[in-house]
Amino acid sequence: MKNLLKKAITMMLAFTLLLGLMTAPPVHADNALFTIESENAQLTSDLQVTTQIYGQPKPGYSGSGFVWMQNSGTISFTVTVPETGMYTISTRYMQELSADGRLQSLAVNGVTKGSYMLPYKTTWSNFDFGYHKLNQGSNTIQLKAGWGFAYFDTFTVDYADLDPLDVQPVLSDTQATPETQLLMNYLTEVYGNHMISGQQE
Repeated sequence: MKNLLKKAITMMLAFTLLLGLMTAPPVHADNALFTIESENAQLTSDLQVTTQIYGQPKPGYSGSGFVWMQNSGTISFTVTVPETGMYTISTRYMQELSADGRLQSLAVNGVTKGSYMLPYKTTWSNFDFGYHKLNQGSNTIQLKAGWGFAYFDTFTVDYADLDPLDVQPVLSDTQATPETQLLMNYLTEVYGNHMISGQQE
């Protein structure tokens, strides 16, 4: 009887997980703030718009093709956002050259934001470049080849889903000094609005 009950619970759990995967929303929702086909972005002359690599079709891309970035080149596009704040930047890509990943560099409004290792993927997959601050109005985003050799289908910019910056000045030590409480009050007051720095030598 116990074994039968365990099997039933296991099957119900597996069914629930499967149903969750089937109904989960896609990473790139249709109602994202901004999506651009890579072939419609501004491309340097060393990039190619294609539908195949070395004669092998790469089905599943959207639009009229995808951009093949080898060991050089820059993909640039401009996005207009309604307000200054944090946004996510992501791409739909394929990288089937290196199991160790291929390095690319992201710049926002002319400032390099970091280098990103695109994992090995033999099917079209999503990669998230993380949260980046964009200014109200027009912003230029650039992806530059590092070790290159990846295919890019689309780029998406959307609102960042951040936790609210609501921190209360509550101390865990009930016997803390009044000075400690004043410091905590100040830290929570400036949290999310200002940066505090210091130096000791």
